[in-house]
Amino acid sequence: MSARIGASSSQPPFAMTGLSSRGGLSNWVFFFSPTDVVMIDLGIGPALKAGARAGVASQFGLAGAALGGSGRGPQNGGPGGLDEWREKLQAKAKNVRVLRDDGIRGIRLHMGALVHQLFVVTADGASEKYKLMNRAEAKAVKDGLSRRFGPRFEISTTGTYAFFDRYAPFLMS
Repeated sequence: MSARIGASSSQPPFAMTGLSSRGGLSNWVFFFSPTDVVMIDLGIGPALKAGARAGVASQFGLAGAALGGSGRGPQNGGPGGLDEWREKLQAKAKNVRVLRDDGIRGIRLHMGALVHQLFVVTADGASEKYKLMNRAEAKAVKDGLSRRFGPRFEISTTGTYAFFDRYAPFLMS
């Protein structure tokens, strides 16, 4: 068994939704546990459904919460729990990747004025980029990732984001 350097064993498992790759053609859900990260690619279908739902809601003046709230950002899995939810998603997934904790060199949350991105760096140095579909959820994600990965987690910003976050934070919300 390998020791996890700088990560908290008391950090409860959580999931992160609303990630996309390949220009939005792949929508990912990440499940973070103390021993691994399960990355599930659900394809483009969930984004199309979410867009249709938002379009219908806007036509009738309904708030997003009326249709079930935000499905993006950190999640606890609902009444069935994370394991049951992960199994359901894996059954219809396009691609499933499991990264053991010792196979993850680092996680970086890159904050940009237009888009936030999550970079996963594996033990062999390969870096994979995922776009966060809802920028507002990045703040909620920061704490969980920081507790989970300790010194392997970092935050970077673009110059534009840093300027506006400091002098006009309401523009970066």
